[in-house]
Amino acid sequence: MRYRAFVVAVALLVAACGSNNSTSPTPTPTPQRYTLTGTITDKSTAAPLSAATIAVTDGPNAGRSATTDSGGRYTFADLQSSRFTIRVTRDGYAETTDNVMLNANIMVNVALDRLLSGSWRGTVSFMFNGQRTTSGLSSAQLTQTGNQLTGVLTADGGVTGSLNGTADGGRFSGTLRIDFNPRCTGIADVTGPTTSTTITLTSPVLSLENCAGNVRDIELRLTR
Repeated sequence: MRYRAFVVAVALLVAACGSNNSTSPTPTPTPQRYTLTGTITDKSTAAPLSAATIAVTDGPNAGRSATTDSGGRYTFADLQSSRFTIRVTRDGYAETTDNVMLNANIMVNVALDRLLSGSWRGTVSFMFNGQRTTSGLSSAQLTQTGNQLTGVLTADGGVTGSLNGTADGGRFSGTLRIDFNPRCTGIADVTGPTTSTTITLTSPVLSLENCAGNVRDIELRLTR
């Protein structure tokens, strides 16, 4: 009887152990990997931009970067499928970012706004006491920091001026100051369209300080 009871106990133990067999863990899927390509261009002229840097700023691909070739083309190979942000920079152009959802081989093209900093040429004209007067600019030096634009202007005949305002979304809005002589100054609120190669700013009136006369219909036209 004891031997029989022992055999039954062993059989029950074996059965119990067999019912608790652990299953193998499910393997983690390998992330899909894709290629991101594109072209960087000048927004105003559509010309391709070489030497632009494209950097992935977040997500599992953060830290990857590429540089455009002579045709403005860039390539990221073997990127992990994910959502992330790219930052595009180039000397002389405003930095921009773009959001990317990478779940296939895709192309992302980016157009950059050229900064307005640098030397320009042009004219300033206005109606003075009913007659149109136009002066060529011997010098026009603009400086852009972010969307803030300032400028120093020198016109023929020794007239000087300055520009101060905001350039955003292809338009400028700010103040034009014209110093006709050390005492006579005119100030106008000007606005108008801007591109990487042309700026045209206008105002219906120029407010004069310490000088006589009536100045209207001001137009500052710059090109480069």
